[in-house]
Amino acid sequence: MTLTFQFRAPRFHPAWLVPPLVPLAQWIFGGPGAPLSLVVQLVLTLLISAVTLYLAREDRTRNTNRWSKELRLLMPPAVGTLVIPAALHNDLSELAMMLHCVGCVWMGATVFGAEFEHRTLGPLLAQPVSRRRLFWEKTAILAVLCGAAWLNTMASLDRAQGSVDWVIVAAAPALAVSTGPLFSLLGRSTLAGMVFTATAPMLFLLASMMVSVAIQSGMPVLSVPPTAEQLRAIEPYNRALAFWGACQPWLRALYLLAGPWLGWLWFRTLSWQDGAAVARPPSGTVASRALLTRLVRLLVPGDFATAHLIRKEIRLHAIPWMIAALTTGLWILWMIARRLAPEGELKDGLNEFSPITVIGGMLGVVALLTAGAGSVAEERALGTLDWQVTQPVNARRQWWIKSLVAVVAGLVTGLVIPATLLAVGFGPERWEKEGLVFELLPTASFATAIALALVLALYASSICRNTMRAVGLTVLLGAATLGLVWAVAMPGAMLLESRSQELQRSFADGISFLEALPAENPSDYQRSRVHLQDWATAMVFAACAVVGLIWAWLARSNFARSSMPPAFLRSQWIQQAGVVILLTALGVGAFGQLFLMQLQTDFAWHERSSLGRLDKTLRKLAVNGSLPAPVAAWLQVPPRSPEEVYRTIVQRDGASAASSLGNALRGEVLWIESRLKSHLTTPKGTLPEEIRGALGIAATSPEDAGFELIRRLGPKDARELVARLPDKRARSVPPMTKPGMTAPGPGDMISPELRRRYNLPDPPRQ
Repeated sequence: MTLTFQFRAPRFHPAWLVPPLVPLAQWIFGGPGAPLSLVVQLVLTLLISAVTLYLAREDRTRNTNRWSKELRLLMPPAVGTLVIPAALHNDLSELAMMLHCVGCVWMGATVFGAEFEHRTLGPLLAQPVSRRRLFWEKTAILAVLCGAAWLNTMASLDRAQGSVDWVIVAAAPALAVSTGPLFSLLGRSTLAGMVFTATAPMLFLLASMMVSVAIQSGMPVLSVPPTAEQLRAIEPYNRALAFWGACQPWLRALYLLAGPWLGWLWFRTLSWQDGAAVARPPSGTVASRALLTRLVRLLVPGDFATAHLIRKEIRLHAIPWMIAALTTGLWILWMIARRLAPEGELKDGLNEFSPITVIGGMLGVVALLTAGAGSVAEERALGTLDWQVTQPVNARRQWWIKSLVAVVAGLVTGLVIPATLLAVGFGPERWEKEGLVFELLPTASFATAIALALVLALYASSICRNTMRAVGLTVLLGAATLGLVWAVAMPGAMLLESRSQELQRSFADGISFLEALPAENPSDYQRSRVHLQDWATAMVFAACAVVGLIWAWLARSNFARSSMPPAFLRSQWIQQAGVVILLTALGVGAFGQLFLMQLQTDFAWHERSSLGRLDKTLRKLAVNGSLPAPVAAWLQVPPRSPEEVYRTIVQRDGASAASSLGNALRGEVLWIESRLKSHLTTPKGTLPEEIRGALGIAATSPEDAGFELIRRLGPKDARELVARLPDKRARSVPPMTKPGMTAPGPGDMISPELRRRYNLPDPPRQ
């Protein structure tokens, strides 16, 4: 019997032609810095394409097959690293630099991480080629692609930009080539290799910083000015610091050189046993695994089937627990350095809340996503999902145990441990100082986002073959969902804006909105007002709950499936897209109706307030139960009682015009009052005798004087008489508003027809 394997012959992939398209489009449309980037990417694309075409020849050898396979393996991160920095302008140079670093680290971790995930490491080790040649071929191809990515980023971004740290741009490819293969071999996955490649240098830098802190902590305190004895005593410490500073470049070079050597040593000891790649572990690894096994048994004791299943699920989430251990180690080193550092810039930097919070938050997000993404995908990668359902536990209980363990592991490693470390390290007072206090709405929003991320990661894990793909699919599905929500909500938002502007124009033209007030207790503004924020928040949380339940139900239905046909996945995604579109459309429609109702309520309340102001002003202007002749003539009504005049104006001109007229009449009184206030000379606020004599009034307060002048002369003549007085006001009068009620802007506008009818003055120019 002959054992055969069916492998697809390596061919040239057209994705290698994608990198120059973005700078070519920028160059055609005059993008910044495009010509140099275009030339560099054209050269790189031609070189890579020529190499892949050469490797895809019919007379290929075993060497060319291996090289072509490595290029295809590294193609997704390599193409992304060659495309994305060129697509971003110099205004987004920081984002381009970050994506360049992520792409290089991704390539470094893919070299061996993809072999574990695709379960191809066994055939690789079984080839009739020396281990040394296999390892250094992979490393050489990785180094070439990382160098191409570095050259592309240098050409795509403006080197004069101060926001670009070119040391980091050069360090990312070096770290990817040096330690990416090592950590992917140790972690046995691409994701673990990426995490430890990015964070291990932080441990190295913190350790070197602690040596500097230890040297500085022994230095004597200098007086001002320092004495000769103090200078002689401090000289050995200065020499030690200078020596340690001179050793830093050599130590970094040693770190970069030790990575490939350690990776080769680990790769040399790999063997394929029982369907998995194992190596000769050091004694420390064996002890840590035994300790972890004891801890898991202490947490979940018992020998029944469910206990064994729970312990297996806890051990399955190895990457989140490793990330939590790394977070704890970083925090311990940070706190020790912060404790030992002497007063100065170094201690101030270590006391900053933001750096350690950002690092802990990033590691927490990765741990949270990997806990959900590895629940089912890791079983598929290990090849244990098929016999998982044959255990003496029904599938429903298995799913609930798996999902609950994933949620607990994600919350503990991604949220509880980082938050506890920060709380212990900085204390609650520092949290309050930084503005991190408990509030219901932000806390609920944060919890909802975490729950959705976990449920989406569980769904992605149920349809992917390994954890890395599940994490990437989680990010893509989340971004696609947000983009779909934005695409559906934007037309509704534009329509809502158009409708609100139409309502504002209608209110400015005198259309009445009094029917928008409820029949019961229409004078209570708070009861008649629609609580828009509460309703919008409730709708958003309800939509998130529906989407999360759908993702959880789909993940549960996909759990026992050994394969996911493309047509089946397309149907699921189309259903999810339909639900998201429907919920977004319903939410935008309901929010729009509530917003328009609130806008109409505001206009109606302002209109009712203006009508009440007209009624109150008419009552104050009445003399012996009826309006004076000058006021009645100005209002173009017979001199009757205020109630009859009010009804006449509302029936003749409409409620909106009457409310505007009430504002105008009250405004005349306020204008006269403010003009007369500038002449007050007594502490009690009475008008001087000469002002009262000049105006021919007996009232002593400015407000009573305004009403008396309008009763006797009418608004127009009263204004003209007061305008002859010198204006001694130091500043303009603030606009009139009702307490607790801000009048809308369009309601303050008076139509030109109303101004001509009642001889109202023109509004002041802004």
